[in-house]
Amino acid sequence: MFTTTRRALPALALLLTFLAADARPAQAQTFTRAQVHQMLKTRLMQAIALNGLIQQLSASPAALVPGSAVQSTIAQYQGALASVQYQINQLQLLRAALNQAFAVDRLLQNSQKQTGGQHHHGRKNQRNQQQTTVTQANLQTALATIQAQISSLQATIVVP
Repeated sequence: MFTTTRRALPALALLLTFLAADARPAQAQTFTRAQVHQMLKTRLMQAIALNGLIQQLSASPAALVPGSAVQSTIAQYQGALASVQYQINQLQLLRAALNQAFAVDRLLQNSQKQTGGQHHHGRKNQRNQQQTTVTQANLQTALATIQAQISSLQATIVVP
């Protein structure tokens, strides 16, 4: 099994390098939480494969020869790994922002449900309704801010 993994790592890393050249940012595309999770999983596997290949190549005697093809290849893989690590970071930020948006939206919906049943008159109730209105406005502002962050992050995600 170890030899299969050793053979698969270079092939996977090489494939990733060629795919990365054709990858483009996902402009005006929205991702679900499941899609973000899957992309994050894929990028983590890519990072592991590239790191394994870099370690393998670095252990070879040819890696010590200045200007060798092995050093050049290692540098290319390190560049690809840096790109994958950046994408992992962006996907983690996107996942966190999506989770925040769902949580704020849930709070907003709960707040709206609670105010829907309150129709009593009186000074205290008016104060409570005003406070609830302010809270809902703050939640809507927070949600709009998070949605802007999500849009910005989605524009940085590269889809292979």
